[in-house]
Amino acid sequence: ITPGGDIGNSIIDTLEFDTSDCANPDIIHISGNIYAIAYEGTNYDGFVKTVEISPDGNITDSVIDTLEFDTADGREPKIINVTGDVYAVAYRGTNNDGFLKTVSIAASGQIANSVIDTLEFNTGDSYYPDIFRIAEGIFTIAYRGPSLLGYLKTVGITTHAAVFAFYEIVATAGNKTIRAFVNTDNETASIASWQIE
Repeated sequence: ITPGGDIGNSIIDTLEFDTSDCANPDIIHISGNIYAIAYEGTNYDGFVKTVEISPDGNITDSVIDTLEFDTADGREPKIINVTGDVYAVAYRGTNNDGFLKTVSIAASGQIANSVIDTLEFNTGDSYYPDIFRIAEGIFTIAYRGPSLLGYLKTVGITTHAAVFAFYEIVATAGNKTIRAFVNTDNETASIASWQIE
């Protein structure tokens, strides 16, 4: 698609990222050429998959990694970055209730093998949830509730407790604080994530 809005006359590339079932996919940029797709797959279960798409539109021929974040129901998922490698997925789960789960996705596209945390944000109908960041650690979820009415809820997600690291380094200058979460293997150190407060 050109800056003027013109669309090319042919498809650049295609990847069938799920050969069974896929409904209501939501895609988000992770880092560089890496993207994550949250969707409802086989038996309406919730999945997140990572893929690589180059700037020229070419898609790598295989999925990087997969996490089934809900083995019962994961309908109409929406994914958003919380901080660093931590992402939140809001969706309609079991009994049509509203759920929010956090997962870890590295810049390379590798997904941690388990969910970090879960919140059932609504115990009634929660269709088509959408999640949006309001402020640091504060998110709002809009959804269609009982009797087709619209609802809005706010939730807090800790922006540093879910990051797995051996050390935490805090530096303050003026009215800003930089908080870095660092791992080490006795020879080298690497920053797992960082945030400005």
